[in-house]
Amino acid sequence: MGSVSMSGLMGGFTKEFFSGDKVMTQVALLGLKAKQVNLKIQEKGIIAKGIKMYAQENNMTEDEVRSTVSLIAAAALQELAADQPQLQDVAAAFSTFLAKPNIFELAVKAKADKGIGALEMVAASQDPLTLLDKVDIEAKTE
Repeated sequence: MGSVSMSGLMGGFTKEFFSGDKVMTQVALLGLKAKQVNLKIQEKGIIAKGIKMYAQENNMTEDEVRSTVSLIAAAALQELAADQPQLQDVAAAFSTFLAKPNIFELAVKAKADKGIGALEMVAASQDPLTLLDKVDIEAKTE
């Protein structure tokens, strides 16, 4: 049917993180740094089944559903990427994946060797786009 896998690289683990002391572990969490995150989506039929089911329920052809979904997703991604040049390649790759699903891979790597700290990540939870200046993003489809 397909798969989604995610992996990453973190740093900043100290002995306090593994101490077993709840307070020390919580303090040590603040010292962790995210260095890289990878996402891989492999389509092996689940999208096709979803498109077929939607088409049947809405009296559409599968091609009409695929075109509509691709158009809506492409428009939304392009709107987001219009103000964020770093996202243009991601938007293009994901649009290609939606049009002809197979494999989509995304790699986000911190520009700083030390990574992105926990406090920066907490702050970014309110506005994730603030991280764009701190990361390199690569996306590709197969």
